[in-house]
Amino acid sequence: MIPLPTDSILNSWLASWDNSEVYRSWRIATGLAVIGAACGRNIWYPYGNAGTIWPNTSVLLVGGSGKGKDTINAPATNVLANAGVPYVAGKTMESVHLSLYNIGDPAVGYILAGELKNFLGAKDYQSGILEGITDILSNNERVDITTKKDLVEGRPRFIINPTLTMFTGSTITWLQKIDGIMDSGFLPRFIVAVEMGAKEKFVPNPGRYESIAEKIRIEGAKVEFQAKITELKQVLQATPAPFTEDLDGEQYFTNWYANRHKYFPPTLEAYAERSGNLMRKIAMLMALSREHRWVEISDYQFSSAFLIHGATRLEQAVIPVKPEIACANEILRFLPATYPVILRNFAPKYGRRDVSDAVLYLTSTNQIEVRDHVVYNKEIDG
Repeated sequence: MIPLPTDSILNSWLASWDNSEVYRSWRIATGLAVIGAACGRNIWYPYGNAGTIWPNTSVLLVGGSGKGKDTINAPATNVLANAGVPYVAGKTMESVHLSLYNIGDPAVGYILAGELKNFLGAKDYQSGILEGITDILSNNERVDITTKKDLVEGRPRFIINPTLTMFTGSTITWLQKIDGIMDSGFLPRFIVAVEMGAKEKFVPNPGRYESIAEKIRIEGAKVEFQAKITELKQVLQATPAPFTEDLDGEQYFTNWYANRHKYFPPTLEAYAERSGNLMRKIAMLMALSREHRWVEISDYQFSSAFLIHGATRLEQAVIPVKPEIACANEILRFLPATYPVILRNFAPKYGRRDVSDAVLYLTSTNQIEVRDHVVYNKEIDG
C-alpha cells in the first residue's frame, strides 16, 4: 500500500475509481501526470547548475493486456481537456513535432499514445525514434525540427520550450525487446508503474454502482478532482513562481540521494543514477496536490515510497528472464509433484530441456527437495 497524505487532491482521483479494478499504483501515476501537465511551465524547481525541474511527468503503465491501461489513461486525459490543456495530435514523430510547433511558446500539451508499441511502430524504436521522444521529454529550451525543405527555404524551425506529457502503456513482453532501454534516458522521463500479478480487488460489475450512496461518493470525487485541476491551472497561470523546499525536506532528500543505489536492484543502476530528478519531481507534484508551493519531508517520503514500490517490479519488467528461470518460478508454485508430472505439465510450454534445466537450477539453489520420489518446495513444505 502506497500512503497518500490526507490533504492531497489525489485522494479524490483515487476515490473516483473505487468501482473499478484499476491498480492503485496506476491511479496514483496517472493522477500525478495530470497535475504536472496542468501546471505547464508556470511553476518550476530551480536546481542550481543542473538546470530546472519542470512539473510535467509522463506515465508508462506496464502490465498484461486487458488489465486497464487504456481504462484509466483515456479518462485522465479527459480531465486535462476539460481544464483547457492543449492536446498534441499525431501518430508519427513528424506530426507530433508539427503539433508542438503549432502550439507556440511554450509548447505545453499532452498526448494519449495508447500502447507504446503501436505509437512507436513494431521496429521504429531501432531507427532512432526513442531518441527523438527522449529529446522532446527532456524539457530543453528548444528542439530542432528543421527539414531539408526548411533549409532550402532558409527558415529553420524549432519547438520552443517543449513541455510534453505522454500517457501510454506497454506489455512486459514488448518492453523487454528494446535493447539497452535501461541505459538510455527514455525510462527516467516517465513514471513507470508496473503491475504483473492479479488485480488487487474483484468488482462484480466494473463501472456500475452498488448503491446510490456509492454513486454520489464516486461522482462527487470526479467532480472535485476536475475542479481542483482546473483551479490549479488557472491559479498558476495567474501567479507563476519558482518552487522551494523546507530544511527538513532538503535534509531528507540529501540523505536519500546519497543512498539511492540501496533502493534499486543492481540491474537498475543506470535508472538509479537518474532517479534524483524523478524523486524531486514526484515530491513536487505531491506538494502541488496539497496546494503547497514548497516541498516538505512528507512529500519526499511519499515520493520515496512510490519509487521503491516500483523498483523491483521495474526490474522484472525490463530485464528479460531466461526460459529456464521462468519455468522454475512456475514449477515452484505448482509443487508438490513428481518429476513425470512436472514434465508432462511444463514440457509443452517450455520444452523438455528447459524443464530439466529448471529443476537443476532449483536443486542447485536449494529451493526444492525430493522425498519418496515427490518434489517439494522447501520454503513451503520443507
